[in-house]
Amino acid sequence: MIEISANYLLSRIKSIPKFCVVAGSGLSSIESIIKDKIKINFYDVPGFNSTVIKGHGGYFIFGNLEGCLVLFSIGRYHYYEGYSKEQVSMPIRVFQKIGIKNIILTNSAGCVNRKNSIGQLLIIDKFLDCSYIVNSKSPNKVKVKNQIKVNSQIINSVDIKISYGTYAWVLGPTYETIAETKDLFNLGADSVGMSTFPEYQQANKLNMNILILSYLSNYAGGSELITHQEVLDETSKHVDEINIFIKQIIKQDQKTLK
Repeated sequence: MIEISANYLLSRIKSIPKFCVVAGSGLSSIESIIKDKIKINFYDVPGFNSTVIKGHGGYFIFGNLEGCLVLFSIGRYHYYEGYSKEQVSMPIRVFQKIGIKNIILTNSAGCVNRKNSIGQLLIIDKFLDCSYIVNSKSPNKVKVKNQIKVNSQIINSVDIKISYGTYAWVLGPTYETIAETKDLFNLGADSVGMSTFPEYQQANKLNMNILILSYLSNYAGGSELITHQEVLDETSKHVDEINIFIKQIIKQDQKTLK
């Protein structure tokens, strides 16, 4: 099915993109930075289903970003929707089968480490698998491999605070309690979310160049209840800066990466 899905996408876009960007919750407006767009709904691609999560559009956008061909995945699948880890990461296998070698994974995440703050962007350089699917032992940090390097000049050029950090993957769909957040902090997490790690594992297995960005949209385990709509609303406040940042990264790396 992977080959069938890849062949269908190639029949629609005609050319091999240099980058793929997976847009997380509230980040769908990223498609505004590309031209000559071709839109393909998830449900039109063999092997793909619609996504029902608000803020995840459920379609692909192919186009040109200042001379670089890119494919944006506006939405993703989550384990809590009833998919297996293999199904969640299946799109990554399709992207690699098409010939894409560089991928940027984005998400909106809860802020665990209070040294950081809402409205900040983390470049994820380590993961904690807190799903406990494989075993019940406390997870060790997994360092991100094949990481796309970001020039400090680009980091300093955008109007949003950017730092490096560790992302804890949890199953969801509920947000974290105060006690759970304390446990995550003690494990060394800076942010927490319900996506991205399975996609990273697959991309790393396929030897793709990878960059992972987490926008801190809320405080994990806060004293007040948080809703998904509030996450979307908070993300929208800095989406323009995030788009500019991603655009600059692609412009920087399109000549240096494979």
